[in-house]
Amino acid sequence: MQGFKNFIMRANLIDMAVGLVMALALKDLVAALIDDIIMPLTGIVFGKPSFDHLHFSINGSVILWGSFVSALVAFVSLGFGVYFFVVKPFQMYQKLNPKEAPAPEVDPQLELLKEIRDLLKK
Repeated sequence: MQGFKNFIMRANLIDMAVGLVMALALKDLVAALIDDIIMPLTGIVFGKPSFDHLHFSINGSVILWGSFVSALVAFVSLGFGVYFFVVKPFQMYQKLNPKEAPAPEVDPQLELLKEIRDLLKK
C-alpha cells in the first residue's frame, strides 16, 4: 500500500494531472472561440456558419469536403490557441526566470589527482 501512496503522491504525476485539466479547459475555451466567433464570421462570407453543407458528388458518391474544412479550421484554431495561450507565455516566463545551470559533477579521482599535483609542486 505504501508503494501505491508513493506513486500517487509523486510530483510529476500531480503536474501531469494539472496539465491535463488545464488542457481540457483550454480545449473548451478554443471550441467556444471557434463556435461562437469564428464560424459565425464565416457565415457572413458563405451564408451559413459552417462549411458542413459544402459537398460534391461523383458517380453517386458524396464527398463532404466542407466537413473536412470545418475540422481543419477547428484544428488550426486549437493550435493557434495553444501556441499563443500556453507556449508563448511559458517561453516569456522562462526568459524572465532562467534556471541556473547545475554545477558540474566533479570526479573524485580528478580531485585526488589535483591534490597530488599541488602537493608535488610544494
